[in-house]
Amino acid sequence: MIKWIALGSVSGGFHACAMDGAALVSSVTASDEKTALDGMENAPVFRIGDGPPDKLPASILPQAGVSHLGGVEQNKPADLMSAWVRLWIAGFLAQNDDWDGVVCAGLSWMTQSRGPNALPHFCALRSYPGTQKQSLAIL
Repeated sequence: MIKWIALGSVSGGFHACAMDGAALVSSVTASDEKTALDGMENAPVFRIGDGPPDKLPASILPQAGVSHLGGVEQNKPADLMSAWVRLWIAGFLAQNDDWDGVVCAGLSWMTQSRGPNALPHFCALRSYPGTQKQSLAIL
């Protein structure tokens, strides 16, 4: 069952992800938004990468009533994680709902911890620009 759709621009077009909470149901990449959304069930659309990034600590998934998912930003040390990476981490956490630790996604390392009322949230992140590895590492 699709509860929401993540829609955002990617190189060469738009990517739409049909989601059930933090779990990916299906995805489509197309040259325009309309084509990317064609054939998906009717569900609320959240625009990935729209709006300002959330300041840390921040929840992982969109809050009720919000129609976009921005990146995540911290002040010290200054760093920014894209909204697509944020969504990728949400998928990992959907499969590992009791996770409490460090996750590496591409060039960003983040500490994920259970926040108030057992809601997962990002605590800190750190990018390593010299790193070439583009994979998910769990520490």
